[in-house]
Amino acid sequence: MHEAQLPPITDFSWQDVERACSLVVRWIANQRRQLDMLVAIERGGCIPGVILAHRLAMEGFMTLSVRTTSTDVPYAPRRADGPQVDEGPLHLDGQAVLLVDDVTNTGTTLRVARERLGRAGCHEVVTAVLAWDCWGGHSLEADYAARHTDGWVRFPWEREPSRSS
Repeated sequence: MHEAQLPPITDFSWQDVERACSLVVRWIANQRRQLDMLVAIERGGCIPGVILAHRLAMEGFMTLSVRTTSTDVPYAPRRADGPQVDEGPLHLDGQAVLLVDDVTNTGTTLRVARERLGRAGCHEVVTAVLAWDCWGGHSLEADYAARHTDGWVRFPWEREPSRSS
């Protein structure tokens, strides 16, 4: 991809994260679904997952490791060997799960995570993300996205640490 073709970077502030989490909570409340467990996709879904678990009063919380890119840097290429999903023991028989990630673009992470949760016995998986990176023409694979952006999303926890001189 040439530099001129790269999408812009959308920086989320902590206030943007709070606002997006509030929208997800409102959406879940409007759905009137009974959810048993919140599963956060490592690593990006962990921070919004904890915020949402507290706001939704969900005691059931776990993480699922899914890696689709080679690194966390902006515009990182997809893994050449395909998505890497944790296939360790996971027992969610008959449970309804809220699957949370920070952002979706192609939907690959959410698709493979949903499949993994299905193999673990979930009877329902509801997906929510803080942001949908619409750039590239991919369809929205999450059940709910709090915000639509037109480029790579960078969250506050991904920023370079400040250096003191």
